[in-house]
Amino acid sequence: MVLKTFFSKFQHKSRKLLAVFLYLSIYIGVSTPLMAIDFYDTEILVFQYTDIQEYTEKLNTPNVSHIKFNLDLTSLLLKTSTIEIEPVIDGYLSTQARDLATAQNYRIIFYGGWSQKTSNRKNAPYVEVNLPEINGRGDALTGVIRLFATDLLYIDVLMRYTPPATSGVNSHNSSDPLLFYFIDERRRVKFDEVHFFDHPKFGVLVSVRPIK
Repeated sequence: MVLKTFFSKFQHKSRKLLAVFLYLSIYIGVSTPLMAIDFYDTEILVFQYTDIQEYTEKLNTPNVSHIKFNLDLTSLLLKTSTIEIEPVIDGYLSTQARDLATAQNYRIIFYGGWSQKTSNRKNAPYVEVNLPEINGRGDALTGVIRLFATDLLYIDVLMRYTPPATSGVNSHNSSDPLLFYFIDERRRVKFDEVHFFDHPKFGVLVSVRPIK
């Protein structure tokens, strides 16, 4: 079950607070047969955990998985479609956005949405998520998302995030191309559910709705 998996990830006290917020705001709708759907509306909300996390030093150590992820992401960025993600003000994830904006230890990085046609795995478009460093803010977010349908609906999320440089244990050298955090996951999704992709440094919420 999505909710059972969702709650099992929150061991830190602050994450339990987030779980409560999301649980109260998630609406589980009746699944619609994929064959009856021509278009999807998709939203993505990315946020940072701003508190000092455990195992920070280990997370800040580049390794071979960073190299592989960078190569995979670079390859997929060359395949991205012309679909552009638009900013969202009042959307499906607005309740979660408000909860995160008022909760301690969380900061919203990116909130956007787009529409796309139903596609099988071979023809499904790769949609680019890109938040370059602007005016010294320090956040850098790059990734691709792909929705595709078989008999079921799936989503691929590849997201690379570099937080702002700070002092102390969370400091990093922005010149190091390997020093970033990433999520690389495929998951089955259902309409009208909020799906949570978790990392100790940042999180991604995704919602998919049918356009009939």
